Amino acid sequence: MYRSADDGGDSATKEVVNYGCGFQLGRSLTKQAIPIWNATLQAEVSRDLLAAYRTRRSQETLSSGTLRMDLVDNTRQSLDWLLWDACRLFEAAYHRKDAASASRVAGAMYGIATDMDAVLSTDSNFMLGPWIADARAMATSPAEADVLEYNARNQVTLWGPNTGGLEDYARKQWGGLLKSYHLRGRWGIVIEAVLQALREGKSYQAAEAQKTLNEFELAWQKNFTEVFPVEPESDALETIGAVADTYLKYSSVGSDFDIVENMDVDKNNMLLQPAWTKDPAQLLYLCKVEPQCAAVNSNGWFKRASSEKITSQGTTLYLKKSVLNPTTFIV
Repeated sequence: MYRSADDGGDSATKEVVNYGCGFQLGRSLTKQAIPIWNATLQAEVSRDLLAAYRTRRSQETLSSGTLRMDLVDNTRQSLDWLLWDACRLFEAAYHRKDAASASRVAGAMYGIATDMDAVLSTDSNFMLGPWIADARAMATSPAEADVLEYNARNQVTLWGPNTGGLEDYARKQWGGLLKSYHLRGRWGIVIEAVLQALREGKSYQAAEAQKTLNEFELAWQKNFTEVFPVEPESDALETIGAVADTYLKYSSVGSDFDIVENMDVDKNNMLLQPAWTKDPAQLLYLCKVEPQCAAVNSNGWFKRASSEKITSQGTTLYLKKSVLNPTTFIV
């Protein structure tokens, strides 16, 4: 939503949830696409909107929900872009055959996407349920209602009778759609295939995962027994406040790091490029969930070791105090 001044080089501007993160798992890592949107500013705007909503949502002039809509939309975008950096850490863990780190980061990715679905589900403008309910309401028979629901589902996903065409052309990020289609399908199937490959000491088989994904997406089009809510599932302030405490609140993770000003770690980079976000709270969150991350600097570079420190004017170095135990990712 907020573009950076530098548009040079390759870019990655698609919504991460819809795009599927651009996994580079089946081939050697090369220089990755450089996002041209300002994820750091997006995090700041999300915090500002949350503060504004806390103080102003009771005013009659806001009864239309416009401030809530902006809050939901901006928080959604901030979480979506946070997934990009989590994906890069997941890819790196796969390439070094680190099943423990991959599992831990995958769990974080699943958590971010699940929380994003919860955020979207606080406002009916960002929910799949009303879209399907409106389509079915136009029918004159149960059979026609199923046809209209199929078309409603298809328009926001595959855009056609088969996979491999214009899927996700609608680029919808809606509560219910994200969790039931993207997370359970595209993300869950691919990530579980990667983790299974690591557990078995094999290479990720992209073609097999794609076949399973195609079958899931086609079946989802006609899964009329899955009913989605048409009303918000929770209060926006309560839900987004809790989400912000996890991903946007520095004090939630700051105590797990020692802070050193004007210092950096020489080399030892975990990725080929720095994180998209440079927001301290988000950087520390990402480093915390990756067991092999020993430190991260204010320029967005994750470090696998912190012993080779060097003076770096203007750089802040965050040193992790302890390494977390890996957890299991379950869809």
